Amino acid sequence: MFTKEYKIGKYSIEIHMLNQPLISNDGQYFFGMPYGNVRNENILNDLNGWWVHINSSNEKLEITNDILGGFRLYYVVEGTNIYISDNYNLILPYLKSIEKHTIEYQFWLKHGFTTGCSTFINGLNKLSPASQLVVTEKGIVEESYFKGAERGSNTLAHTNAVYEDLCSTFETLVKSTDKKILLFSGGKDSCLLLQFMIKFKIDFTPVFYKLNPMSKLGNKDLIRVRRISQELNLELEEIEIDLEKDTDSILNEITKAQVFDKHFSLLHYIGNRNILRKYGKDTIIINGQSSDSILSFGPSENSVMSKFRRFIMYKPSHLMSRIGVLLMELKTKKKYRLPKNQKESLLALFDDTKYTRVIDKNKSEAYYKYLDTYIEKQTKHLKNYASKEMYVKILSFCQGSDNQIVVNSSKRFGLKTIMPFATPRIVYSTIKYKDENREIREPKYVINDILIDKFNFDYGEVLSQTNNEVVAPTDSKEKIEKYMDKVDYAYASSAISIFN
Repeated sequence: MFTKEYKIGKYSIEIHMLNQPLISNDGQYFFGMPYGNVRNENILNDLNGWWVHINSSNEKLEITNDILGGFRLYYVVEGTNIYISDNYNLILPYLKSIEKHTIEYQFWLKHGFTTGCSTFINGLNKLSPASQLVVTEKGIVEESYFKGAERGSNTLAHTNAVYEDLCSTFETLVKSTDKKILLFSGGKDSCLLLQFMIKFKIDFTPVFYKLNPMSKLGNKDLIRVRRISQELNLELEEIEIDLEKDTDSILNEITKAQVFDKHFSLLHYIGNRNILRKYGKDTIIINGQSSDSILSFGPSENSVMSKFRRFIMYKPSHLMSRIGVLLMELKTKKKYRLPKNQKESLLALFDDTKYTRVIDKNKSEAYYKYLDTYIEKQTKHLKNYASKEMYVKILSFCQGSDNQIVVNSSKRFGLKTIMPFATPRIVYSTIKYKDENREIREPKYVINDILIDKFNFDYGEVLSQTNNEVVAPTDSKEKIEKYMDKVDYAYASSAISIFN
């Protein structure tokens, strides 16, 4: 536990953090897992990793978080008292009353996470991604440091920028003496990370989280992972996670810690616990999280419906987009419409429906007005639309459940986790160079290009080989549904308990 008190003018600030800072020097503190040049004065748009930086003087307190808001920070303001923590439970008692934030609660019910600035409890705020919380004698303000970039589509420049940034990350990993674990799912992203591990001659263990019971898709992933590992002479570690046995002991703890970021997959918590037991704390986990949301805004599968979603994402006036919305309405029995202008497009991206960029006709005017006000406030300093798009995706999905479960499980077990795709340079190069037309045809084309051009690795061929494998039928569907109901109930119970 780390506790620090500050007095800035009339304001009294209390900071309560679960863990000690990684770096402490002359009134500056780094928490989390920053990597790169932490001594660089311009940390805002250069530093990789998930982190929070605290910098204080007699006149000012500045608290800065990483570009994706991976290191979550909550704060409460009661009069001239300010309470800040990475664990909402430590500052919740300072709220004079516990009241539900109705719209944030509706957003949470739809998405499983709340927006980048708030929770579903009135007065329990979150520091938005890529932001600074600044306290002076004049007051407390939150400022975004997210910068813009002009779009000039160039697939080669995009691919080269991502490749060079990944090289830089793995050059950093080479210098570390910690054990290296690559979470290897057999997907395109983890295959690319595996190639970088081999390129830089890093001693590592590929790990596959093997669910019990396992779905048909999970079995295909396992077949793919085993085949690739065998062809590359890698010793694959399969960590089995039993949904019926393993979840009971840790489920309540997880849902309480992640109540604002509901996630059905507890793989990271249970998997990290098992990694800690086997490999110890001096371990770095390499995780491909965030590639989809940064490079593709979500719909990156090679399915027919995913292609419809990409047309809706980038070409809402196209016939394919109109057909896609119609199919979506037929399937869900709900009403949606395509956005009519850039403002609505940002709103639809922020509040998408299963990665589909549509306006939900079932939501109220007050709901959309609240979201629109937040979007306008956070993006008003950005001059071009491509920059606003990326920041809106970060303010909604990227700071939500999928990232939080990676970060929180790492913090819980004291492990270091690196997400090589979640870096400022990859974010900004995607804003600058992304080719939307190619993205529609070939989702995550950057990953494909690097795999083929730099490593002569054809992921499409790997897929075609393993997709033809016969997978034995399983009786897992009913067991997995039972598990999901259990997790859903646990999250609902955690949410309700806050108000009791």
